[in-house]
Amino acid sequence: MDLLYEDFPHILDTRQFPLSFIERLGRTANAIRTDPSRFRKVLRGKKVVVLFSQPSLRTFESSIEAAEMLGARVHAFENAAEFSSIKKGETIKDTIRILKHYNSDFFIIRWHTEGSVHAAADVAGLSHPVINAGDGPGQHPTQALLDEYTIRREFKSFDRPLVIGMVGDLLRGRTTHSLTYLLGKLYPNVSFFFISPDSARMKPEIIDYLKRHQRRYVEVPSARLDQYAAACDVLYMTRPQTDQEDDPEARARLIAEYQSFILTPEIVATMKPESIIMHPLPRTFELPEEIDDDPRARYFEQAENGLWVRMALLTEIQTQLQLAA
Repeated sequence: MDLLYEDFPHILDTRQFPLSFIERLGRTANAIRTDPSRFRKVLRGKKVVVLFSQPSLRTFESSIEAAEMLGARVHAFENAAEFSSIKKGETIKDTIRILKHYNSDFFIIRWHTEGSVHAAADVAGLSHPVINAGDGPGQHPTQALLDEYTIRREFKSFDRPLVIGMVGDLLRGRTTHSLTYLLGKLYPNVSFFFISPDSARMKPEIIDYLKRHQRRYVEVPSARLDQYAAACDVLYMTRPQTDQEDDPEARARLIAEYQSFILTPEIVATMKPESIIMHPLPRTFELPEEIDDDPRARYFEQAENGLWVRMALLTEIQTQLQLAA
């Protein structure tokens, strides 16, 4: 069952957003990138806690920068599971309870176990928004929001038919899960190719979600990337999530299977001139650096968009809190 918009002002799952919110968020992001100085007082007097128990560069740094550019004080914990009372056995719920008493207003949380960010939101309450920055193997909604924004800026709208090719480890990659949920809910003109090794197919519950919404998709496990890249408007590359696999043999098998999912210059040459290449980063061998100069490469712009979208998201949350006060 889809989540309800009433979860707002918490940002927990991409299924919670109506189209009106996504469109407003995009307009706010455009306004911020045009003149960031207009927004430097949005969070003046507010304290934002960035609490991460998993490694991150783009999400961690852009979340801090977004809050600071909006005028907030930021307290950031990059290795919270190792360098806080959580290492002594404290639950994330108790951590949030304590931090609320220390004048924290917003929480941006990435946690290694699925469900923990939702538990934090339950404790925080509606007056202390929680933004999910990665919920174990679950969702990563802010990544999906910046991905949608990147695609919208490129193609201007989702009114025309668009083919999104999701490539790689679709079983473990929470960025592809979140983006598929978001696009699958909102845009009937979007269709999907799921291009993956047989051992890394898209989760069955996401396939079921697309079926319920009568969205078009094709699963192409064990196929070669070069057989489908030319048909895609957006090629969304992902890395092999070997860090989520404990079995050494399974890791080696995944890497071996990935050899058919490397985006080579020869494959790029078959793609539409107006298509784009995206990647949530970090990358490994699946996206060689020699692709970076291709005019279709958008992954560094995609990463930059994370700053504007996260600023817009904080701005929208603060606006709604003020209206509700």
